[in-house]
Amino acid sequence: MKRVTIIIVGYNSWHYLQKNFASLEFLKEDKDVEILYIDNGSTDETRTAVEYSYPNIRMICCTDNKGVAAAKNIGIINAFPSEYLLFLDSDTEINPIAYKTMLNYMDENPDVGLCSCKLKGQNGETQKSCRRFPRIRHIVKAYIHDVSLRFNMELFSKDYQDTLYDMDQTEPFEVDYTIGACHMIRRSAQIAVGFWDENFFFGLDDADFCFRMKREGYKVVCLPQVYIHHAYEHNTTTTQNFFSKLTWKKICGFYHYFKKVRLKKYAIIKRKIRLPMRKKR
Repeated sequence: MKRVTIIIVGYNSWHYLQKNFASLEFLKEDKDVEILYIDNGSTDETRTAVEYSYPNIRMICCTDNKGVAAAKNIGIINAFPSEYLLFLDSDTEINPIAYKTMLNYMDENPDVGLCSCKLKGQNGETQKSCRRFPRIRHIVKAYIHDVSLRFNMELFSKDYQDTLYDMDQTEPFEVDYTIGACHMIRRSAQIAVGFWDENFFFGLDDADFCFRMKREGYKVVCLPQVYIHHAYEHNTTTTQNFFSKLTWKKICGFYHYFKKVRLKKYAIIKRKIRLPMRKKR
């Protein structure tokens, strides 16, 4: 049994994965750690580059892009039995201090099912990674707020800030949810909660998973005393073509989330049928 399985999901992201994998070099000789890369249907040089440059990293290739939640489920299904699952976005760079701090905290707090840490951009700015569970009015006001920034205004700025947690704290604090760029999850808690909801292609899958985690009696905690780098905060629908395929899928995810909240359909998500894929190593 492994101590930690690190699951990284990427799509056409070799330019980020180079730094991500390099940051994991301190775990290279740790026999209790498995690193699993899920390639979510890349169409560029990513697969070939990973296979050539990092032959010791186990890679699983999906035939097409089924979304972040589906890729994470593939990672869970194909991971060796382990005590913890550490999910990292491809555009993150972890460090030994953050890794050990999160691992030690989980060991010392069995009531915590999921923990994360502070996320900083390459410019050193702290990102808004810890949030309260969204409501429809939050989404609408956040959208208007982001659009207003394009015109040098800040409409609903206070309302937007009220949905976020203060990241200047120095002690661990419980949150509603933290974005999925970095999640260390207790495997027993994941089993109790079930799999990621594959109806979310991208966006709010993290809020949904943390909501179900808390429903099972586990805490979701942020450790602000340590941080990892996160290359960019994923763009909102306001910074993309409104009629793009990704934007439409994000809107569908919002609808699915609020439908679940209204109908209280938060049953444990059972194992899904494996998606078509081919394994590497």
